[in-house]
Amino acid sequence: MRRVRMASRGLAKPVGAAQAFPDRRRGPMGEIVNLNKVRKARTKAETQAQAKANRVSHGRAKAQTLAEQLEAERQRSKLDQARRDDD
Repeated sequence: MRRVRMASRGLAKPVGAAQAFPDRRRGPMGEIVNLNKVRKARTKAETQAQAKANRVSHGRAKAQTLAEQLEAERQRSKLDQARRDDD
């Protein structure tokens, strides 16, 4: 449906979209976006942010993990040294 503008003589004259809606801009159209992909990307970003927060609150420093591993290996080797060989 096209809008019609009345001329000064009283004649009806068809008007284009740019004249009927002056706030519309001319130029290339916006980028077409798949809404499912946008929704999935948003939820993925939210879960990654939550995972980062969990790592900060529940995680241990690399030095702590390494120290615990070394301590466990030391205890294991000490236990093996104390083992009796009864063949």
